[in-house]
Amino acid sequence: MSISANVRQPRTIVVKVPGPKGFKGDTGTSELGTVTVLSPDASPTVTQAGTPENAVYDFGLPRAPEVTLGTVTSVNPDVAPDAQFTVTGGDVEVDFDLPRAADVSVGTVSLVDNGVDPDVSNSGTDGDVVLDFDLPKSKTLDLGTVTVVDADQNPSITDSGDTNGAVFDFNLPQSKGLTLGTVSTANPNVAPSITDSGDVNGAVFDFSLPRAAEFGVDPVNVVNPDQSPSVIMTADDGDYDLEFSLPRAADVSVGTVSTVNPDVAPDVTNSGVDGDVVLDFDLPRAPTFAVGAVAAGVD
Repeated sequence: MSISANVRQPRTIVVKVPGPKGFKGDTGTSELGTVTVLSPDASPTVTQAGTPENAVYDFGLPRAPEVTLGTVTSVNPDVAPDAQFTVTGGDVEVDFDLPRAADVSVGTVSLVDNGVDPDVSNSGTDGDVVLDFDLPKSKTLDLGTVTVVDADQNPSITDSGDTNGAVFDFNLPQSKGLTLGTVSTANPNVAPSITDSGDVNGAVFDFSLPRAAEFGVDPVNVVNPDQSPSVIMTADDGDYDLEFSLPRAADVSVGTVSTVNPDVAPDVTNSGVDGDVVLDFDLPRAPTFAVGAVAAGVD
């Protein structure tokens, strides 16, 4: 047997003295005893409820904490959300402060000069929004001058106003004048025409109008009665000459008168020519009566 010693600072002497070897004992056992659920804020425990040779371990284990929702309070929109935790027996109750949605409304609308930029500002409180507008007023629209310019100029419009409104000045070409020029007479076979002999300041219309056609009658030709009447029209520069051929009245005369026997029917024939009439007659003569023998009577 040996004895050893170690010196530790400060002034600690550890002496190791080996003891006698002990006797071999019986084999021990270890068993799980009870498991008890503790509150969440308790510390876990373990106790040995058995014997030194046969150990029985009883455990005390804290359960998981319960988390429940408490109250939810609506606060103004400009308040930051918040949560309060209340711990009871290791359980947790959470209360919330939540900002409500902001109210948005229109405040004032002010008209500013036309040259000022539009603007919007927020005059709300407690996180609510009240929008105040500064809006430039619309330009006014006025009629300025109206000037009549020469007819050959183009119409134009200019704005002589300023930033607060428009003033429109007009340049309008004068209407072209309309004047009657000359009126000439043309032959009837010429189409009517109109020409403009004016300038940029007005039109001058010259007319050429055909005159009415003239009709002339040449000597009337007399033709035989057996010809049809006719007219020949000759045109010259739109005028017309008329030449008539008209049949004369037929001459009616008595030609021959012949005597025929009483038993022949009377007859008349026309032996005329060129439409003239010459009547030839066949006329039965009167019958002749004669007395023949006269017989004497007998008493």
